[in-house]
Amino acid sequence: IYIGIERSMAVSNAIFRVGGAAILLSNKPKDRRRSKLVLQHTVRTHSGQIDANYQAVFHDNDAEGNKGVRLSRDLMNVAGSTLTKNITTLAPLILPYSEILNYVIHETRRFILKKIHGNKDKPSKFDAEKPKTTEGANGVSEETKTVSKVPPPYVPNFTKAVEHFCIHAGGRGVLDAIQKALNLSDEHVAPSRA
Repeated sequence: IYIGIERSMAVSNAIFRVGGAAILLSNKPKDRRRSKLVLQHTVRTHSGQIDANYQAVFHDNDAEGNKGVRLSRDLMNVAGSTLTKNITTLAPLILPYSEILNYVIHETRRFILKKIHGNKDKPSKFDAEKPKTTEGANGVSEETKTVSKVPPPYVPNFTKAVEHFCIHAGGRGVLDAIQKALNLSDEHVAPSRA
């Protein structure tokens, strides 16, 4: 527990103050008959070579010499990008072939459309609202709306491969972001919100 007054280090006391979870993993054959779950896949993504990621959560001393954990403002961005890398690595191992095929078809289509219509990944939220003025053949300006032809990235249906989702309950914002990114229903994230 951090006992100092530095705000970036005191936040961890508030976030991790109550509750806990533990899981006992074993690779011993004698424990197989007693186990309730079987770990089929595990992946690890390392992004500590990037300074912002390395400094996001850091065990440090404050100005008065009190030991604590410093949480940076980049923590949510770092967690989001690392989670994306982790899911990208894990997805081919757990998704059924039908979802992998849907992903390949969708991303191939996106690649072709990007080549045809330009490399614009995401349309601006103002693209449909803001008309582009062009000069017509008779010299009178004409308004045309620009709409991106490139579809958004495909998000596989992870509920076809995963029965239960155990999401870190780092706050409503974290849960909402993960729920939206993975297209999960309220039922899937309800245990994490409890």
